[in-house]
Amino acid sequence: MKKVLEITTVGITARAFLIPLFQELQDQGFAVTYASTPDFDALETSKAAGVPFFPVSISRSISPRDIISFWKLYRFIKSEKFDIVHTHTAKAGFVGRMAARMAGVPVILHTAHGLTVHPGLSKFKKKLYLFLERFAARRTKKFICVTKLVEDSLVEQGITEREKCVVIPNFAGPSYDPENIDSKRRGALQNRLNLPPDSFLLMCASRLVDDKGLEESVSALHDLPGNVFLALAGDGPNKEKLQKLAALLQVEKRVRFLGWVDTFDMPALLSLCDVFISGTKREGFGVGIIEAQAMGLPVITSRIRPITDLLDPESALFIDTSTKESTREGILQCALALYKDEQKRRALSEKALENAKKYSIENYRANIRSFIQRELS
Repeated sequence: MKKVLEITTVGITARAFLIPLFQELQDQGFAVTYASTPDFDALETSKAAGVPFFPVSISRSISPRDIISFWKLYRFIKSEKFDIVHTHTAKAGFVGRMAARMAGVPVILHTAHGLTVHPGLSKFKKKLYLFLERFAARRTKKFICVTKLVEDSLVEQGITEREKCVVIPNFAGPSYDPENIDSKRRGALQNRLNLPPDSFLLMCASRLVDDKGLEESVSALHDLPGNVFLALAGDGPNKEKLQKLAALLQVEKRVRFLGWVDTFDMPALLSLCDVFISGTKREGFGVGIIEAQAMGLPVITSRIRPITDLLDPESALFIDTSTKESTREGILQCALALYKDEQKRRALSEKALENAKKYSIENYRANIRSFIQRELS
């Protein structure tokens, strides 16, 4: 039986995306072990997938402690004699692949869940990350890319060759089913939202950072009817900035800052919303959009890749996010149109549900199964 070590930086990556991968590998006869920073999500992943867990703290940023993480992984990989090491996300991807290479692992894989080198980086970080990514790529047998955009980026930046890439999209899990909502979770979230009976709820779900269209969403709320509310699911450095903006525009009573929402609470939260907004300027996949569609929500989102690659043109309302002004105006006009037109909301909901079927967990597992049988057997 071949032994596989799966490595992530933090547990939320595995909890959100990788449990079906672990299960498929086991079904195909592989012995799977999972390594990550020992946080709550990592331990829950190990339990849910029924795989052994190896704790190794990996910081998200470059740190002197990376040497400790590398050495701990190297010794573990060497002692357990893994046949395959599969890394995920940038930091675990580099440290894990280097440890696997030094330990003499015959097959090293990496899943690129997004764009490691992107326009938002400083010149120094771009050069550094490109050097590290290219160095690690030469020691990687195959890249799994969650979108065609990620594959194109790896090739165009000279990180790897197209022949070493395979595109396997992410998925919306089985809990994203509008006909089967956890009533206890829904009730608890309804209490947190504390909305009046006639409210119309918009929702954004992302880290509270620049380039996600959050300021524009809060700003657009000012020109929407008084019974329209906005829920922001996520946390990050811009929380205070967004709170101040809401107060300045006198819409603070209509904005709900929910903080980080647990993965297993998200379907219930989406079921309480009327429209999902993602005015992001850049995206690696956009799983939140697919999850919203799987719940039958009308979606307002950016006309950028990879979102336009993943969504049927008629399954969402697309906006120009090239400037703050165009983003705000797009969100405002689309939200207003959906607020006024129930028939339009229903039509978009039907198209959204249809589009989301392409990203079912069954399709994901079938793609993974095909990859395993082709590359690992």
